[in-house]
Amino acid sequence: MTPLRFQLPDLNAGLTEVRGVVYLDDPFLVLEVETAFMGEFEKEQQVIKIEPAALKEVRLDHGVFRDRLCLRPKSDALLNALPGEHAVEVRLKVWRTHRKRAADLVEAIRARQ
Repeated sequence: MTPLRFQLPDLNAGLTEVRGVVYLDDPFLVLEVETAFMGEFEKEQQVIKIEPAALKEVRLDHGVFRDRLCLRPKSDALLNALPGEHAVEVRLKVWRTHRKRAADLVEAIRARQ
């Protein structure tokens, strides 16, 4: 499956950007996350693999400019692994122009749950 680019809310009062790609790689949902200070410095990369069965809910919320791919895990491990504060779910911001690919990803994840 083609990787889908996403962004997470900025950290440190907007000085640290968090972005990455998400895709399915049997049997996991893979999140490749890059954190960079001011977009260019002190870059850190991490790869997080999640079994689709470990997700309680997956949905795509539509927005005017960006949609949100929402992942609600059954445990807090995913919430703690990603940079930033995530209360009960992770909201990956994706451009509206990639809505079809995001919807296809949601359906593929649901088929594997």
